[in-house]
Amino acid sequence: MNNPRTRASNWPVFDESGTHVGDIIRQRGSTLWSLQRRGMHRPFKRDIPSLDAAKALAAEYPQVWAGTNFKLGQSLKFSAFCVILLAAFAVAVQFAAGS
Repeated sequence: MNNPRTRASNWPVFDESGTHVGDIIRQRGSTLWSLQRRGMHRPFKRDIPSLDAAKALAAEYPQVWAGTNFKLGQSLKFSAFCVILLAAFAVAVQFAAGS
């Protein structure tokens, strides 16, 4: 028996309000799956071994689907900028106090 649900290669993901936020996609020529957020050019998670595992991952990370995922590199750059700014301010205050 051929079950059409097992041949599907694209499963939509909806948020709590029913808005389509992305898809679970079967990779071409493969039995592996990937998670594709709407508006992204490439998947944010690839090589998922089964559809059930992909659905579990999709449910586990709703913040990624909402576009509020944490960007470590951007956060570190901002933190470094703040530290440099505070150090420059401290040097300026020290220089002004010494004059």
